[in-house]
Amino acid sequence: MCLEILEDYSSDAKLILGDCSKNNLSSWLDLEFWHMPKTLDKNIDLIIEGCKKYNITCVLPTRDGELYFWSKNKNIFEKNGISVLVSDLSQLSLCLDKLMFFQFLHSHKFPVIYTSVNINDISSNSYVVKERFSGESKEIGLDLSHEAAVEFSCKLKNPVFQPFYSGQEISADTWCSSTGNAAMTVMRKRLLVHNGEAVVTETYHDDVAKRSLDGAFNCLKLRGNVMMQAIVLSSGDIRIVECNPRFGGASVFGYRSGVDGLRWSLRELTGEVFNPSWVPEIPSRTIRQVRLPKDNYYDICI
Repeated sequence: MCLEILEDYSSDAKLILGDCSKNNLSSWLDLEFWHMPKTLDKNIDLIIEGCKKYNITCVLPTRDGELYFWSKNKNIFEKNGISVLVSDLSQLSLCLDKLMFFQFLHSHKFPVIYTSVNINDISSNSYVVKERFSGESKEIGLDLSHEAAVEFSCKLKNPVFQPFYSGQEISADTWCSSTGNAAMTVMRKRLLVHNGEAVVTETYHDDVAKRSLDGAFNCLKLRGNVMMQAIVLSSGDIRIVECNPRFGGASVFGYRSGVDGLRWSLRELTGEVFNPSWVPEIPSRTIRQVRLPKDNYYDICI
């Protein structure tokens, strides 16, 4: 996806993959790879130096654990001619803290799933237990009794509790312009989930759910590509679960359905003002994405 967009964006543009692990899988691809310093404040000068060495003028963070770093230091990078496609820190913090996320959307009357650090605040037949802060752990306890939920929480660093709801899991991929408004939202069913990421997903159409999710996106005032998860109950009501203020693992589905967020972000970086004419109609047909491991082969010159 990135290569397609960059080739259209500029004949001189290129994609450089970066990771602090030298043996990251992306280092084995037939693309330029930067074994970069860890995204820590003490390494800012080294990272800026590396960006200049590789002629990097735009950074696209894709991992929860590094979003704080890039957002907090976005102005420093911009002063060095390096744009970072990430939301502002105040909005970002709302999404990376599940308790704050609930409190914010609940205060604005959105149907967000109830979240508390105290299980006794929740009256439910079964519970969900997860880490409060994104990036700490993907370990999650689902459909647990009160006793089992308390026991499971002891394994987590900063546990929060939620009531367990059964229903259709959905994700919504969108792109938010520089004004923080959602330009286009495509919803999809999460038909098969592995390690927290959808590996089989399919178009989902529901005008009521879409209006609610678009309202939440606009209220959060995020920037760039964003993904939100929700559960559709048997009654048709929804419960918003969480929001990932970045490209998600299956967000290429949104791109294939018309959410051309990276291209739109690059256009804004060049000074263009977002225009609704950029946005295509959402496909009425059903689209299914199946994510499979792919073998790559390269001829090695010795």
